[in-house]
Amino acid sequence: MEELISKYIQKNLTSEEELVLERWLKEDSVNRKVFENIVGEMTFSQSEIEEVKSRVFRNITSYEPKVELKPSRRNISFINMLRVAAALMAFGILGYLVAEEVLSIGDLKRKENIALLEKKTTYGQKLTFSLPDGTLVKLNAGSKLIYPESFGVNTRNVELEGEAFFDVTRDTKHPFVINTKEIAVQVLGTSFEVSSYPDNAEKQVAVRSGKVMVKEKSNNNEITLIKNEKVGLNLGNRSFTKVEITNQVAEFGWMDRQLAFSDDEFDTIIKILERWYNVEFEISEPIRSTNQTFTGIYNNPSLKEALESISYGYEFKYEIDGKNVRLY
Repeated sequence: MEELISKYIQKNLTSEEELVLERWLKEDSVNRKVFENIVGEMTFSQSEIEEVKSRVFRNITSYEPKVELKPSRRNISFINMLRVAAALMAFGILGYLVAEEVLSIGDLKRKENIALLEKKTTYGQKLTFSLPDGTLVKLNAGSKLIYPESFGVNTRNVELEGEAFFDVTRDTKHPFVINTKEIAVQVLGTSFEVSSYPDNAEKQVAVRSGKVMVKEKSNNNEITLIKNEKVGLNLGNRSFTKVEITNQVAEFGWMDRQLAFSDDEFDTIIKILERWYNVEFEISEPIRSTNQTFTGIYNNPSLKEALESISYGYEFKYEIDGKNVRLY
């Protein structure tokens, strides 16, 4: 059966061999579990298979039970059964080793038979879609999510650049992992957002329901968040800062076209406006009061409406020329 499974992985089964394999899978649920552990939803080159198999089977082929049995047909059958059981366990180990090499936290690799899909938004655009497991994703402006066409047998891995909200379909056997350049977020079933824009000095994770684990990749620091908690990763010292979410709209309002600021600094506000409206800002004269923070909530405002309000707080004037905005 080892040979048939190897040929299945390589897509080299004949019609007759497919029938034999199918019958074996139907004979016992254990057979199905062994098969799934090995195959998963990935293909591997013959050299990869042989390399891992040789490591696992090296000790098994020389295995002898530590019991003294007189030679008999019954005892020989018993020994053969032990060998088969050991081989089946090896198949399970093989499946585990290969899966660990291909899919681990913070690492999503392309394999020949797994298509990686990409959803991307430009500035001024937002996108809502579902993943293969039913998880709902809301992608904010200027963001990108890469995910497999179908998830593997161990974890559900995706890669994010930018900001997205996830309402994860609960599956206790298959953790959901969001990978960014700096952090990995692992959950079973919950709703939360991850903000990891390349030009932001701080990466953030905010939880609306459930519980998540956030891991910093460079030093393996971990922190757990529950409902209404938020953590920021400072890229300077690689430290986590956890706070309570006191303003749900400011944190999650962007999904409902609510532009919200909560004690945000001037530079942060400019970045948010550029992504939200797909514009570029030019500051032709120094703006006063930029050391102050700003708070405000707007329901689907136009750029002019937002600037009209913010300009009072920071005492500047503005000119809108298409996608260019001049502040002075």
